[in-house]
Amino acid sequence: MTERDEAARAVGRYLLYGEIASGGMATVHFGRLNGPAGFARTVAVKRLHPHLAREADLVASFLDEARLAARVRHPNVASILDVVAASGEIFLVMEYFEGETLARLVRSVHERGGHVPPRIASAVLSGVLHGLHAAHEAVDERGTPLGIVHRDVSPQNILVGTDGVARVLDFGVAKAVARLQTTRAGELKGKLAYMPPERFLDALPTRQTDVYATAVVMWEALTGKRLFRSAGDSDDAIIAAITSGVVQRPSEMAPDVLPACDDVVMTGLARDLGVRYATALEMALALEQRVGVASALEVGAWVEDVAAGALAERRDRVRAIERAPEQGQSVDEILRAVQGETPARAAVASPAPAPKWSRVLPITLAAALVLVAVLVVVRRERPAEHVAPPVTTAPETDTSEAPPLPDEVPPVTPEPTSVVAPPRRSHPRPVTGSTPRKPSPAPATSAPPTSGCVATFDEKGKHWRCP
Repeated sequence: MTERDEAARAVGRYLLYGEIASGGMATVHFGRLNGPAGFARTVAVKRLHPHLAREADLVASFLDEARLAARVRHPNVASILDVVAASGEIFLVMEYFEGETLARLVRSVHERGGHVPPRIASAVLSGVLHGLHAAHEAVDERGTPLGIVHRDVSPQNILVGTDGVARVLDFGVAKAVARLQTTRAGELKGKLAYMPPERFLDALPTRQTDVYATAVVMWEALTGKRLFRSAGDSDDAIIAAITSGVVQRPSEMAPDVLPACDDVVMTGLARDLGVRYATALEMALALEQRVGVASALEVGAWVEDVAAGALAERRDRVRAIERAPEQGQSVDEILRAVQGETPARAAVASPAPAPKWSRVLPITLAAALVLVAVLVVVRRERPAEHVAPPVTTAPETDTSEAPPLPDEVPPVTPEPTSVVAPPRRSHPRPVTGSTPRKPSPAPATSAPPTSGCVATFDEKGKHWRCP
């Protein structure tokens, strides 16, 4: 069983799975953080090769990488989340980003007979330069500059994500003031093909060391060829090519490269430190202003197209890692099931779990509230009960005029006048459900207040006129 196929290994609070990539000093694995309350996260875990874990200098360099990267907080720098020591080994836990190294992207494009589009290359290297500038400006807890120089900027240490963001990896050989592990006299760290000429003249690495290396990466991305190294070249041949200072302009190898892009790259490759960009930020701004950069969406789409196969394979593996604890199977069993190599236990649908009261109770309460709301609406929409207004009956008036009384006529006691009450009118039958109203009583016949009074009627009703 290969290292890629071996079962998950517990390292502290992490589970270590198959490898993502491997280098001369370490291997990067898929990892999974399983926390309380169902919290989980996929990470990348860098593991120093076991046979190197006994080398004190290499272990110190490994730990220095974690310390220095932790001081650099920038979107274009891959951050270190944790350091774990277990079973005599050191593990660096990093964020997991979906993407591909620039080295593999350039190789894939070259195999297709093409090269990286200038605006894509400009966007990627501009992001790298911003990340390097953040590292160059990093300070310690007291605010003292750390003087970090990466010293190993190369296509292998640049990850281009599907989110369109380029990130600088591997500060393992970075120079810093407070570094635990120091470089021996005469020892060169980094890749020869990306070192500037002054490094072979015993000059100390500076910010411009990283600027020069980034310019070499830009030249190779644009042309699809190696600048200072060919197959079979010895280290002496590489050093001689670098120190001679003879460099072709990128447009001589790739006709679609614009003169402005040529100028930025050649300034970054200048042997004269007074001509070369003084800072990574200066070169990044030159790329953005003179060449132009593609958007993150364009860069991400380009990565998806160039590295489609590798990305699909990693996505399947990440899904299998995330499902492994749930299915009770190993990652490789789930992968084989997904790819149809063996009968899939994971493909068999598991029976639906019995409903729990924690799920049923909220649904029941919600249904009850909906029912109450419907009843209220129906109640409001019923027609209002109609109550007939009360009928007022005006008294009948006598339109006949009373005869005038002659002067000095002796009073005559009139006979009592009976007033007939108006006929009662029937009231409308009340609507069902309403309280019936009582009919108004008929006006009663009243007697004269004194004898000798005469009744008269007008619009206001009946009046008595007495002597």
